[in-house]
Amino acid sequence: MLPNGQTVGSYVQDYRAQLQNISNASGVDDQQVGATTGAFQSIAGSNGPIDFKNTFRGQANAAMLGQAGNFAYYAIGSGILPNFELDAGAGAYAIYSAVLGRKPFSSLTGPMFSDASAASVRNQGLAAKGCKTQ
Repeated sequence: MLPNGQTVGSYVQDYRAQLQNISNASGVDDQQVGATTGAFQSIAGSNGPIDFKNTFRGQANAAMLGQAGNFAYYAIGSGILPNFELDAGAGAYAIYSAVLGRKPFSSLTGPMFSDASAASVRNQGLAAKGCKTQ
């Protein structure tokens, strides 16, 4: 449960459906990957809808919000985007954050240098299959 009363699963379901619709409508492989990646970037980017750590800053534990956002990131993209692309995005974000001094480089221990928080929820997010309610 997030500070606004919604669940992480509801965010995953909503944004995954949007991403799947864009992916389905994109057609040709190269266009599909580009359109889908671009749409995912707007969902997962800093201060985007699943950046719970910034959206709910000061309203809940920052580490928990970060893990919730990391889980949503992987759960939304799994099966739509390749896992290596999801790992590369998480790694790029972690490296960028470390360069800015927001996290220590020593925490970049996950796949493709993603941080420990992302790595700790990666497999669960990938396995969530969009947080289906069934």
